[in-house]
Amino acid sequence: MLVFMVNTTIPDLSPAVWVGLGILAAVSLGLLVAAVIAVIRTPEDGLPEELSRVAWILICLVQFAGPIAFFVLRARHRREASRDEAMPEQLDGSIEPPVPVQMEGKERSGTDTQAQVSDSQGKAGSQIRRENGRQDNRLDIIGKLYG
Repeated sequence: MLVFMVNTTIPDLSPAVWVGLGILAAVSLGLLVAAVIAVIRTPEDGLPEELSRVAWILICLVQFAGPIAFFVLRARHRREASRDEAMPEQLDGSIEPPVPVQMEGKERSGTDTQAQVSDSQGKAGSQIRRENGRQDNRLDIIGKLYG
């Protein structure tokens, strides 16, 4: 079929082929525009693979593969960044264990279940947030995941 297309002149193409080519061109152009706008709006530290804006714009010029690569890698970069924020690492690279928290006269660890997290959203949760800034981030993230 590829040989047939090479030997065919442009006016000899059927209307169905023209429609298909038009759809592919529109999708390619739409991906290019969306990716370039996303590259421009993404903060410098949010760009994946530590590449510059100019490099990402040049990569996006590659039809279909460039914009799709940018969107996939940016999503992975954002997931990794949110996971790093949820699990802070110590200077030596090890992950901190959960800190036991005193709530309503009971000691509970930082890895609460959904019911325990919803209990901590009341008065005890506000006290924890005031007293322990690091615990505040963990409770907010757990609350967003299970809330």
